[in-house]
Amino acid sequence: MGGEVRELFDTAFGALVRDYRSEYVYKNIITKKLIFGVHSPNSAALLTEFWVNHSKADSVVLNGTSTVYEIKTEYDNLSRLPQQLADYTKVFDRINVVTHDGAVSSVLAMVPEHVGVIALSRRKSLQKVKPATSNIDRLDHWTMFNCLRKQEFANILTRRFGGIPQTTPDMLRTLAFEQFSRLPKDVLSAEFVHEVRKRTTDMEVAQFASALPESLRTLGLSERLSRVARTRLLATLASSRALSLGD
Repeated sequence: MGGEVRELFDTAFGALVRDYRSEYVYKNIITKKLIFGVHSPNSAALLTEFWVNHSKADSVVLNGTSTVYEIKTEYDNLSRLPQQLADYTKVFDRINVVTHDGAVSSVLAMVPEHVGVIALSRRKSLQKVKPATSNIDRLDHWTMFNCLRKQEFANILTRRFGGIPQTTPDMLRTLAFEQFSRLPKDVLSAEFVHEVRKRTTDMEVAQFASALPESLRTLGLSERLSRVARTRLLATLASSRALSLGD
């Protein structure tokens, strides 16, 4: 059996696309079309499974603004969609639901005016059924503050107010939020993107993900592997299938 190990993954992914369009299939196509298509992994950040309140956003793209893609596959129901969209409306500038052709009409009937709808076709294209519009006026300071790590909101307050409040540890978040809540919403959105994208925007990670087979690029951008682990994985993927299978 010839060829490289990487080809096995792309072959397996092709079978998933054909026979079992799981959430990972949707995520990986979003990554291919947007991060490696419309944008670039050197400038756009991808976050998967980003928590907002009790909702876990499937794919978030940060590239000058914030866009969330909530995935509803053929195997999902829509019962939680209204609450998920309500949560995302508090944090992200643009919100899209990505679904299959059979659910488009149901999703269109459920989504608010500002939420976009995208259909994943059988040919793996993302078809914009309804465009998303800017949601900045609906952003919620408290929800966004709680999505940030301590160092992230500290960086924002340092840039905008010269530093964080000098107080006791148990009062820090309360007084920090008092400052944070004074940010205009357009500034709030820009600062949120600036900080959160640092979690995944890294030149080495971008180069690593670009070297992976298309079927693994979402994992390459979202999983934090050490430099040694990345090198080993690329070497394994480049090895011959015969050697890897012990033939």
